[in-house]
Amino acid sequence: MFIHCRNSDCINYLEDSCMINLNGDVVHFNEYGNCEDFAQGTNDAYELMEEAALEEANREAGDNND
Repeated sequence: MFIHCRNSDCINYLEDSCMINLNGDVVHFNEYGNCEDFAQGTNDAYELMEEAALEEANREAGDNND
């Protein structure tokens, strides 16, 4: 079962999912239903996806200049 997450301010958040759960680890919630594994930040995967998209755009631009 995957945990749907809407807290994009958490380093574990990636595309509406919790990476803790996706990696097979247990996500901890308190008695109020709040995630106890919250960590302020942005997931590194977003930077990697941005770099890959930029590389692809540069590659396509280079192909169009030939």
